Amino acid sequence: MTLVPRGVLPEQIDRIDGERRAPRDVLDGAPLCDPSTGEVLQPRRATAPEDVERAIAAADRAHRAGVWADLDVDARSDWLERIVTELDTMADQPGDAVAIAESTGSGVPIEITRMFAGSLGGAFRGAIVQLQAGSTRTELPGPVRPVELHRLPWGPAAILVPWNAPAAMAAGKVATALAAGC
Repeated sequence: MTLVPRGVLPEQIDRIDGERRAPRDVLDGAPLCDPSTGEVLQPRRATAPEDVERAIAAADRAHRAGVWADLDVDARSDWLERIVTELDTMADQPGDAVAIAESTGSGVPIEITRMFAGSLGGAFRGAIVQLQAGSTRTELPGPVRPVELHRLPWGPAAILVPWNAPAAMAAGKVATALAAGC
């Protein structure tokens, strides 16, 4: 078993409409603790309901403006490739910051969270492959002439992830939502 120095979890940050700040609500009850040692790491925080509403409104405005949804396949793929590059760079850095944060936050052994952290870029690569394979437009046979089926994003996507593999689950869900234009 590899021993890894335990790190403090990154500060919880809400990123809403271009603004970054710590969630305002501090939850009553137990703070976030290192599951291996019981050491108190930070208070448990939650995004206030009005900030959740602000985030939804900002995402809806961006969607209606076509900021992301109107990008063509090549442009969307290029942005997703940039994310892959960043995730791969993070996975290659000494210290395994993502793996340590995942292990500290969830209690999952570091050997497992290292595998999850190393797979984050792969989730985006898979989404890029699907996007470039033409998943947004399909030609179907029709009774008189071919019919084109266009898969259009309906709006912002709400991404919910479990406690026991949040980064890997978030990467997969975010990658497919972004590839779809959400």
